[in-house]
Amino acid sequence: LGKLAPEVLAQHARAVVAKLRDPQPVVVVKALYALCQLAPTALAAYAAPVLQQLAHREKRVCEAAAYALARLEPAVLSVHANEVAALLTHPDSGVAASAIYTLGGVEPSALVELATKIAPFLENEGTKEGTDARAAAVYTLGKLEPAALTLYVEPIAKLLGDASEAVRQAAAKTLAQLDCAFLLAHQAAIETLLYDTHGGVRQAAVYALGKLAPHALGPHTEAIAQRLDDQEGGVREAAVEVLGMLEPTAVTVYVDALTRLLEDESIFVRRAVVAVLGHTAAAAEIDLEADSSAMLYHATDETAAQHILATQHMKGGESGVAGGGIYFAATASDARRKARTDGSVVLRARVDLGRIKLLEAMDPRTTSDSLARSGYDSVRLTALHGDEFVVYHPRQVNRIERV
Repeated sequence: LGKLAPEVLAQHARAVVAKLRDPQPVVVVKALYALCQLAPTALAAYAAPVLQQLAHREKRVCEAAAYALARLEPAVLSVHANEVAALLTHPDSGVAASAIYTLGGVEPSALVELATKIAPFLENEGTKEGTDARAAAVYTLGKLEPAALTLYVEPIAKLLGDASEAVRQAAAKTLAQLDCAFLLAHQAAIETLLYDTHGGVRQAAVYALGKLAPHALGPHTEAIAQRLDDQEGGVREAAVEVLGMLEPTAVTVYVDALTRLLEDESIFVRRAVVAVLGHTAAAAEIDLEADSSAMLYHATDETAAQHILATQHMKGGESGVAGGGIYFAATASDARRKARTDGSVVLRARVDLGRIKLLEAMDPRTTSDSLARSGYDSVRLTALHGDEFVVYHPRQVNRIERV
C-alpha cells in the first residue's frame, strides 16, 4: 500500500492506521512507513495515533514514528514538538537522534525554544557514545537562523575534531552557514579537515573555507588545490568550485590542473571545470552529455545485480537518508566505498536526474511527491564517501549494465 500514489493511499489510510495497534512491532513499523507516503496535509489527520507510537516499547517503532512525524508541515509539527522532544530522554541514543532530526522540521521560532534541549547532545565530543545523537544535534541546530546559531558556535567548533566522521562533517557544514568573522576564528581547524580520511568531511571542509572572503581564502588555496587530485569526485568538484571563486588572476595559477580535470570520470567535476574555464578552447570542446541525465553507479550484491540486469528495473527502498529512493554514486569507486558488503557488484546506468535538489543535510522525509511539489526530480546529498544521487521512480533509470 505504501507504494500507491499518495491520493490513492489516502483512501486506505484508516486501514493502515488500524495496524498501528498490531501486536507485532514489525507490522507497526511497516504501517508507519506506509503512512509516510501520504501527503503532509493528509498525514496530519492521523498525527494523534502516530504520536502514540512514540511511547512504544520497541525502539524501531519509536524511530519510525519520529520519521513519520517529520513528514508533517512545519506549522503542524510545531504543535506536537514537545511530544517529540520527550524522546530526547530515551535511553537509546538512536531514538533520541531520530527525535532530534524530526525537530529540525519545526518552524524557526519553535526551534529556537527547543535548541536549549538539543544543545546538550553536543557534549562528549571525541567519543563514540551518542554519535548519532551528536551528529543529529549539529545538523538540526544548523537549521537555526544565523543570529541564533551563533550561541552554539563554540561547542559545534569543538566537534570538528570528533571521533565520528559524521559529526565532523556536520560541524563543518554547519559552521559554513556563519558569517566570515565567525569562520575566521576556526579556519585552521577547518583546513585540517581537508586531509580527513573521509571524503564527505573533506568536501564539507572545502566548501566551508569557500565561504571566507577572497582575501581570507587566499592562504588556503594551495591546500584546496591539492584536493583537485582527491580520490572522491565530490571533493574534486568542491575544490574546482571554490578555486573558481578566486580573482581571475589567481585562478590562472591552477589552469593546467583544472584543464586536466576536463577528462575526469565524473561529469559533475567536468561541468564544474567548464563553469570556471568556460572561456578556454579546451573547455569549449568538451562534451558534457545531456544536462538532465548522467551515467551513475550503484553497488549491490550478486543476486540482486543479476535480477536488475535481467529485468532492467531498479526499485527504491522504504527509507534512507533522503527517503525511500534509488541511490547512486558519481563514480564506480565511490559506489564501491559505499557498498555495505565486500565483493559487491557495481552497476552503471543512465539516470534521468531532471532538476536536482541539493540537500545540505539528511532529510528522510523526502519523497517523489514532495520533490514534485517543489519542482524537482531528484536529490543530491553530500555523503561521507562521495556525493549520493537519489531518484524515486524506476523509469528514471535506464541502460543498466555491469561495470
